[in-house]
Amino acid sequence: MNDPQFIADLKQVELGFSQIVQQPRYNAATWRNKLEHIHDRLNHAWKNKCTAGSKVVQSIVEDMAMLYTNSDQIDPDEDFFQHYVEYFESTQTKHLERCNTLCAIISPQYHQLYKGNLLLYQGIQWRLRQN
Repeated sequence: MNDPQFIADLKQVELGFSQIVQQPRYNAATWRNKLEHIHDRLNHAWKNKCTAGSKVVQSIVEDMAMLYTNSDQIDPDEDFFQHYVEYFESTQTKHLERCNTLCAIISPQYHQLYKGNLLLYQGIQWRLRQN
């Protein structure tokens, strides 16, 4: 974890995240509660082996997009979803994957969070392919 490339990768991920979350539509407490609810639903969907195109996962994709999109936007546009895919893919470096693997071994909860986020990514990819 003290590898300079790991730190560089992590900084790049944080920069990408800050570009996705702009002018949130909720205050911090509400945003956190909604995010926790989305993660609970993702964990449930992952445990129940829901597919990326299922109504359950697509509903989560929509709710996640409404959580992250600009407060001035009524509905998230395809650009938002494309930026999210690019952001997610930027987190798939060798160093960050090693960190994810180690964290998943140490913490079953982290493993569920990681798998839930992977399902979210797959759900967004599915949505983009439909258009």
